[in-house]
Amino acid sequence: MPDTSRRMNAPRYVFVVLLVYLSGSAFMPQWYAPKLIAMTMLALVLLATGRSFGVRDGRAGLAVLMLLVASVLLVALHTGDPDLGPYLTVPLHLTVGFLACYILEPRFFRDAYINVMAASALISVALYLVARIAPSVISFFPLRMSTESYDYYDAGVHVFLVSRAVGEQGIPLDRNSGFAWEPGAYQVFLNLAILLLVQRRAQTVERRKDRIVALALVAGVVTTLSTGGYLTMAVILSAYSREVFAIFGMTRHLIRYAVGPVAIVAAGLLFAARDVDATFIGEKFTREFSNGSVLALERIGLDRVGFVASDFQSIFGVGFTAWLDTELSLWNSVIHSAVTLGLPFTLGLGALYVRYCRQYRHPVAALALMTVAFSTEALFWRMLFAYLAFSGVMYASSHLQSRTQATESSPASPPRGTQK
Repeated sequence: MPDTSRRMNAPRYVFVVLLVYLSGSAFMPQWYAPKLIAMTMLALVLLATGRSFGVRDGRAGLAVLMLLVASVLLVALHTGDPDLGPYLTVPLHLTVGFLACYILEPRFFRDAYINVMAASALISVALYLVARIAPSVISFFPLRMSTESYDYYDAGVHVFLVSRAVGEQGIPLDRNSGFAWEPGAYQVFLNLAILLLVQRRAQTVERRKDRIVALALVAGVVTTLSTGGYLTMAVILSAYSREVFAIFGMTRHLIRYAVGPVAIVAAGLLFAARDVDATFIGEKFTREFSNGSVLALERIGLDRVGFVASDFQSIFGVGFTAWLDTELSLWNSVIHSAVTLGLPFTLGLGALYVRYCRQYRHPVAALALMTVAFSTEALFWRMLFAYLAFSGVMYASSHLQSRTQATESSPASPPRGTQK
C-alpha cells in the first residue's frame, strides 16, 4: 500500500528536515530553547503514535543517555554556574538524538537525509550563483543581525553571509553557507550526505538519480570554499573510489584511461592555486598548510591544548560561565566540551562516535568526517550527530547490514554491482 506508506513517512521526513535545520541553522538565538523543547515534544509524539522500527538495544542507549545527562547536570551542580541554559540545552540535544533512533531507522534516515541535503545543495548553489551574478538581489531578503562579524540575509532555505567590514549593508560573502551559520559548518552536512550516498552504493543499492545527487552534493562542497571540506571530501571519495566510479557507470577501461589524466590535471590546478595569492582558496591553502604555518593547528584549536591543560585542570569540567569569562574563542568542540563539561562526558560521547564510524565499510572516511566536523565547528553534541552516536549503540553493525540487504534486495529487482 504505497499511499499509506507515504503518509506514514511524511512526518518522519519532516522530522529529518527539522533535525538537520535545528542542528545547523544560523537563526536561532532568541528562539533556541523553545525550538528545542518543541522538537523534543514532536519526537515524543511521533514515538507515541508511530510504529517501532526495530531498535535492537534501546536499554543500552537509554543507560548511556542517562549517564551523559547526569554528567552534564553534575557539572552545573559542582561549579554552581548561575546560567543553567547550556546545561539544559545539551541534554535536550542528546535526548532528541536518542528518541530519533526509535523514529528513524538507519536505512530510512540515510535515504531521507541524502534527499534533503541534495535538495539543499541544489537550492544553495543556485542562490549562490544568483548572488555572484547580481549581488543587489540579496537586499530584497530580510536582514538579520548577528553577534559575530557577519550578518545574514535570510532567504528562508538559504542564507547570504555579508561582512560588516565593508559597510552597513555589506556585500555577500564569496562562499556558499547554505542554511548554516558559516560555510565550514555547511560542508559538514554535505559531506555527511556524500558519505551516506557512497556507503549506500557499497551496500549494493543502485538508483538512477544517484548521479545527479552526487553532482549536486559535490558542487555544494566546492562552492563552500572550505579547505576542511575539500580534504574531507577527498578522503571520502578516495576511500569509496570504487563506489564513486560505479555511480557514474565507469567501466574498468574508462577508469584506466581517465583517472590518470584527471588526477594530473587536478594536481596541477591545486599546485597552481597554491601560488596564486589572488584566489581565495589559493590563499587559504597557502596560509594554512604552508611550511612552518601554525594556522592549521589554530583552526582546529590544538594550539590551545597546552593552555587548557595548565589553566583548566578539572577533569570534571569548569562550566560554561567560567570559560566565557576568559573571553577566548575555541572552535574545537571536542576540546571545548572537555573544558566545560569534563572528560567523562567528552570521552563517553566520543566513544559512541567511534563505535558509529566502525559501521562503515571504510571507517577511516567516517572518522575523517567526524574529526574535521568536531575540530572546526560546534557540532559535537548537536541533535543530528547525537542521533548518529546513539544509532551506533542501538543498531549493531551486523544488524544494519542484514537489514539493508533483506529489505532492499528482491528477486524481481536484483541488485547490480554487488561487492563480493
